[in-house]
Amino acid sequence: MVCSAHSLSYRGAGNHCDSSFTGQGDPESVVEMDQGKTAKAQEAAVGNPGRDQDKWFADRKNRGGAASGGRNTKRKKAGATKKVREINGPTILATGGLNGLFEGQTTGSVQNTATADAIAFVKGVKLSNLEFIQYHPTTIDIANKRMLITEAARGEGGRLFTLKGDKRFYYMEEKYPELGNLMPRDVVSRESYIIAHDENYNGKIYLDMSNIPNSIWSSRLSDLKEEIISYLGVDPAIKPIEVRPGIHFFMGGIYVNKNHETNILDLYAAGEAASIYHGANRLGGNSILGALYGGMVSANTIKDRLVNNNFEMKNTEVEFNYEIEDANKISM
Repeated sequence: MVCSAHSLSYRGAGNHCDSSFTGQGDPESVVEMDQGKTAKAQEAAVGNPGRDQDKWFADRKNRGGAASGGRNTKRKKAGATKKVREINGPTILATGGLNGLFEGQTTGSVQNTATADAIAFVKGVKLSNLEFIQYHPTTIDIANKRMLITEAARGEGGRLFTLKGDKRFYYMEEKYPELGNLMPRDVVSRESYIIAHDENYNGKIYLDMSNIPNSIWSSRLSDLKEEIISYLGVDPAIKPIEVRPGIHFFMGGIYVNKNHETNILDLYAAGEAASIYHGANRLGGNSILGALYGGMVSANTIKDRLVNNNFEMKNTEVEFNYEIEDANKISM
């Protein structure tokens, strides 16, 4: 069954649709909105990735083991002593996935460097399920990262193939005749990896979208077409594009309980930064669950704690010396 990208999106793993949304692309467009514009904006930050992520966590020793949030008032060179505005109270880490550990291989923001997770780990915060990483089968190379080619393209008729000599081999359709290119992400990614490393073929994967009607391109996939032309200089309505699997989501991260509490008092995590909902894989659209529901639960947990304990928030300017200058230098 192929579902329209206009109202619902086919996400694989069964003959049904999920994730209601409006607009073009897939449900994650609700969060990403315009992936192309976001990616271009991030290119400017490549030289200074994660410039804010190491500013959240003041030394918890001053609060009897509880976490304390902090934020720079001025941006200066990392590693130096500087003044910060310390918010002396509960802190929620919503720092996204561990993209910085896999530079140039993920679809996530280049500003999510994993520095916050590294600092938390050194401070004693428990992490979990870090080996659970989701790959998306169709991504393209852009500056210092990968850009996702939405599953809506395959939902509307896009076909994956490789070459044996000069002959096309539609490997997903050959191996999975019922669902073909609409198999779940992990299956398509694995098959693409295997076929790309098979010496019988040319080592490349292509996505052919030339059979998608012009009416679909204009009404449902115009943003995707514009982005591909902008980054690759290829009109996907005419010519296939080269794609490969890319890291798309981190199911693991900071371990939290049902209230989104970490093992450190007053420290919480939500969204992709938290490890709680997805197990070894993530169903399409469930990233929104982690962000919206997880954020709500964290906030309500903090509210209840503050009310029940008559906790007084303090806002003071203090001197704060960073203990970690570069997360890449940490020996795990």
